[in-house]
Amino acid sequence: MKKGKKSKSVLSRKKQSPQQDESIDTDIQTLSPQRTEAMKMDGFNDCIIGWCERANMDEVVAYDKWKVIEKLKRGGMTGSEAMDYFYFNQLGAWVGEGTPVFIDLKKKL
Repeated sequence: MKKGKKSKSVLSRKKQSPQQDESIDTDIQTLSPQRTEAMKMDGFNDCIIGWCERANMDEVVAYDKWKVIEKLKRGGMTGSEAMDYFYFNQLGAWVGEGTPVFIDLKKKL
């Protein structure tokens, strides 16, 4: 994940990592120069759906959960591996208040 223009490492708790398309990677400043605390996942810009506003907190990048999982599968993981990787390494990675959120657009209220 990146914070502003500086990279911030997230320790992966699993050895397997998805193939990422770095050609679509954009700096967070391109998305909005006023949201420098927000972090994003390298190689997953095509899964960004917007910004999440939270009371008394900085805005953070919002990802479509299912687009992220589908991208992991396209990178060579099985469905089960992609789900495990997502829940453990992406959803489960807390790297501060700028940590992205994941929106489930398929789940009905």
